[in-house]
Amino acid sequence: MARTAKRRKEVFSYFDQESVFRVTYSELVQDWNGATRRLQSFLGVEPCAIPQETRKQNPEPLAELIENYAEVESVLRGTDQEWMLDDEY
Repeated sequence: MARTAKRRKEVFSYFDQESVFRVTYSELVQDWNGATRRLQSFLGVEPCAIPQETRKQNPEPLAELIENYAEVESVLRGTDQEWMLDDEY
């Protein structure tokens, strides 16, 4: 998450917080309609339904998908890339 915080700080050095729309991948997956309604409101456009045409390719936990997950985890834990271990991404 340090990477996200760094990028957010960089964006806010150019734009005030009210000028930036923030949405996470997990918000899109969990509440597509709510997230798109918030986006439309932020943009000041007439609300309309936006079909969700994307889906998570691998909904299984990373530990089930990566054969050597323990090794990968031990290398990434405590680094700037630790966020890659989060199953939400």
